[in-house]
Amino acid sequence: MNDDNLIRAALLALGFLIAGGTLRSLIKNRHRQKMAQLQSETVGKVLDRLGSGPEVLEWLKTGDMKKFFDIETPTANPGMRVLNAIQWGTIASLAGAMLFTVPDLSPDGHVIRWLLLAVGGGFLISAAASYVLLKRWGLIERDERHGEDR
Repeated sequence: MNDDNLIRAALLALGFLIAGGTLRSLIKNRHRQKMAQLQSETVGKVLDRLGSGPEVLEWLKTGDMKKFFDIETPTANPGMRVLNAIQWGTIASLAGAMLFTVPDLSPDGHVIRWLLLAVGGGFLISAAASYVLLKRWGLIERDERHGEDR
């Protein structure tokens, strides 16, 4: 495989990764929007049927009904964000390191190699900084029973 084919294959793979990640984000966002809309419509219909008398309002303030009418929004999981950054950083760094095994790489191949290493290293540094800040802010707690982060 010559250098031009290698560069095309790497760019094609990178394009598929970017397109796949974008498509995944769009699908997840669309799902969240549909669920929030469905929950909002359900709550609205229930309130229309029950009316707004004082006894209904008292009944709605009970614990179970309060849970039913609370619209849940997806919560961000900071630990997963750190893990995602570690995954992408590892993948990009290993892809860049793999290009060191290709003999007689063209100047464009050298640019892609160093670019992948830089992006991968940036993700890993970002993950480490995020982890330190999240621990300091108390958003990631240490589970002493198992000796791991939650």
